[in-house]
Amino acid sequence: MDRVIKLFLTASLLSCSCRCSKVRVPKSVTAIKGTCVVVPCSTTSHTYATWYKYQRSGYPPVYSKDTKDIINQFRGRTSLLGNAMQGNCSLKIDNVRQEDGGISVYVWINPHSIYGDYTEIKVLAPSETRISVESTQVEGTLFSAKCTVRHSCPVSPPLLEWLGLSSVSNEVTTTQDSGGLWVSVAHAQFNASRRDHGKRVTCRRMSDGNTATGDALNILYAPTNVNIHTSGTTPVVEGSNISLTCSSDSNPPVASYEWRIIQMNSTIKHKTRSLLIQDVRRDMKISCIADNSIGLGESDQLSLNVHYAPTNVNIHTSGRTPVVEGSNISLTCSSDSNPPVASYEWRIIQMNSTIKHKTRSLLLQDVRRDMKISCIAHNSIGLGESDQLSLNVHFPPTILPDSACCEREGSLHCMCWVEAEPNASISWTVDGRSALLPHFNMTNNCTGRTTVSVMTGPPGHFVTCEAANYLGNDTYQMSGFPQLAQGTVGFYYFILAAIVFIFLGIVIVVHRRLKKRHENSGGAKNTSSENPTQCRQNIETSGTQTNTQQMMSNHLYNFDIIYANTACGGNIYNNSMVTSQAPEDDMSNIYLNE
Repeated sequence: MDRVIKLFLTASLLSCSCRCSKVRVPKSVTAIKGTCVVVPCSTTSHTYATWYKYQRSGYPPVYSKDTKDIINQFRGRTSLLGNAMQGNCSLKIDNVRQEDGGISVYVWINPHSIYGDYTEIKVLAPSETRISVESTQVEGTLFSAKCTVRHSCPVSPPLLEWLGLSSVSNEVTTTQDSGGLWVSVAHAQFNASRRDHGKRVTCRRMSDGNTATGDALNILYAPTNVNIHTSGTTPVVEGSNISLTCSSDSNPPVASYEWRIIQMNSTIKHKTRSLLIQDVRRDMKISCIADNSIGLGESDQLSLNVHYAPTNVNIHTSGRTPVVEGSNISLTCSSDSNPPVASYEWRIIQMNSTIKHKTRSLLLQDVRRDMKISCIAHNSIGLGESDQLSLNVHFPPTILPDSACCEREGSLHCMCWVEAEPNASISWTVDGRSALLPHFNMTNNCTGRTTVSVMTGPPGHFVTCEAANYLGNDTYQMSGFPQLAQGTVGFYYFILAAIVFIFLGIVIVVHRRLKKRHENSGGAKNTSSENPTQCRQNIETSGTQTNTQQMMSNHLYNFDIIYANTACGGNIYNNSMVTSQAPEDDMSNIYLNE
């Protein structure tokens, strides 16, 4: 500021003509109404100075140490600048008025009683404030604006205020202009934001309120507020169609739109503003991208309210598993659907009979192995059905009625069929004793819940099959004598049956021999033969299916002779060997019931 004052004084005094060489003042100064003006004055070191209004008569003070002496026109508006001891006697007049124009003033220096020539004050109307704003504003960058004002007060330039936007920075510079006037320029910077698009920046000179307003801001920005609009029926049902339109806010306008549809990790793109999507699916992820010269903007993924029938219908079990046959189990049905499931229905099929329950959770009592359970979920769109529930039902062994013994080629073949879960462990006894003798061989095979145990050995014995698991056991007694396949009879009944069998055999043999003699005598010959001990004849019973015979054939004629007494697949000795026959005397001794 001191530098500005010195420059101002130097410039002003160069143009003055002094009648007294000890006081230097200009002939005139130019003032802008509403600002201040300085009348430069320099002399030797002094105590004080008084300024007077120049007129033909009287000496009215313009400035005095005694303020009550100052005439009303200037009272409160005048002051001295600088340091009197350094010879500065300059006068400052604030808030210049139009009536100040044409007045001449002069200075009286004390104690030297010297004075200078008078100086005329010229008053100009204030000039308009001027503003200029940078023409291009891009969001995210800074743009500048400049406000210029002309004045006559370098020591106290007019204050300038920015309106409309908050400036990031503001710097004022003052330079000398022609005619003894000065120019102050305020340089401000602003953040460009789309929120300020269309606004105007204003500069105001605070001394008199004069303002200058720039043009509306044209802030350029990439697309924003990118939104997807749907048309048609909502909510949309899965598999139907829907029309979509993309919109955004941008400057300049959007040049292109792009749709991205993601489904099952595959992305499909469409270059259009409006789009018809066919076969709408619940897993579709849809978004729109808008692009202009500044950048691009993307919408949020569209959350379509797609309605669909129940899917992923599942049955959940609670309680102890596996479940024991005859006990209870709690079941709950769940599914995925939109809108939510309106009702659930259970279907329980047992022995060709179907039972239905209308509830989501079900307590199933008296569970049975042959139960087939499914759940159906309904909503307003349709229905969905679960897979049939595969319950792991445990039950004790049951020896099936197909179990039997037969004799083939002089060897006893016994087959025991057992159904159990978990699979049963099967053991054999012969004449009340364990069948672990060298002449009895056993193999076990499993298929699902069914275990088949095959035992081979010498004929002519009472055979018992026993099956067991952790839930219980079952026993089945069968005959090892030819042409008998009865179970669960006592020892003495077998002896009686054997005697009857021998008697009937003798009668049949005598009858056949008499018949052959009669045929031979008649010249006719019978070429047929029968084997009364054939295995198939021995095990045939009413209602027995040929599947049993086929299974027996597969197991009895194509098996490894394994010494075993275990459940499915268990081998004790793990030896394959041919059965050896003991002498008849020894065999008769082995099976004596002593």
